[in-house]
Amino acid sequence: ERLPKQTRTSLSGAFAHRSAPRRTTIGVGDTVAITVFEATAGGLFIPGDAGSRPGNYVQLPSQQVDQTGKITVPFAGTIAVAGRATAEVESEIENRLKSRAIEPHVVVAVTDRQSTGVSVIGDVNQPVRYVLTPHRERLLDALARAQGPKYPDYETFVTLQRGSTRAKVLLRRLITDPAENIELVPNDTLYVSHEPRYFMAFGASGNNGRFPLENDKTTLADAVGQAGGLLDTRADPASVLLYRTVPKKVLEASNIAAVAALPEDAMVPTVFVVNLREVGGYFLAQQFAVQEHDIIYVSTAASVEMNKALDLLYNGASTGYETRLAIKGR
Repeated sequence: ERLPKQTRTSLSGAFAHRSAPRRTTIGVGDTVAITVFEATAGGLFIPGDAGSRPGNYVQLPSQQVDQTGKITVPFAGTIAVAGRATAEVESEIENRLKSRAIEPHVVVAVTDRQSTGVSVIGDVNQPVRYVLTPHRERLLDALARAQGPKYPDYETFVTLQRGSTRAKVLLRRLITDPAENIELVPNDTLYVSHEPRYFMAFGASGNNGRFPLENDKTTLADAVGQAGGLLDTRADPASVLLYRTVPKKVLEASNIAAVAALPEDAMVPTVFVVNLREVGGYFLAQQFAVQEHDIIYVSTAASVEMNKALDLLYNGASTGYETRLAIKGR
């Protein structure tokens, strides 16, 4: 009843306070196109002999918003546009031109939104940086853009860097838990890393060795089964041990007073014992989550140890008897 629950990192939790709506304003690095319309020919932009033109307008050369967040418009001067909606910029340009142009009307369009780019790097098939669209892409959409991860989802982690905040989650969890598939915002960076996770099993289990930890919901019961279960002729079901280093604060939260004298940041070597002879122990094993680098040891039954001792005594006695016969024969 004192077994601590496994703590898991969460993207939805780490970025709940950093969520942001999709940017609809102009940003640094964006490219904008400006078109100026005048009511009649003979104005500032439209010459008097413009009768052959398809309309009373002029399209200015596209330009990229500079590092200071500004652009330059002929006869209107330098205009700060970063962080502003296109409608605001249109209105300001019109106000600056209305004393010189004939009833000017301005249309501002963002033709390339570099300020809304996200990057996907690491162990993916095609690292990529691309621009977010109004479709409100999520993490898995970005991974699809990168043609998916190189390795299985149960040993692949996705780290999201957003400003100064960073969080990592197992890809398997990202796929199975919709809450973790959070919406991307401009300038997010996704780093995909291959990190095989494993636990080890020894003792009177069917198989000994290192076993892959395929997800973050593997329980002790799952792990024992993965290691071949308990050997009927050797194992002691009442003594299944799990070795793990546990933070002091976790043990204190479980009311274990023996760690009180240790430093606050101490990692405490801890042994958990589960009795699978009891029904309660079995259900407990189904709830206890196995973590990376855990060691499971299935104890050998006392009767087996006794048989080993008897075998040694018997073999020793037999050897002595045969030796005495050999000496007597001489």
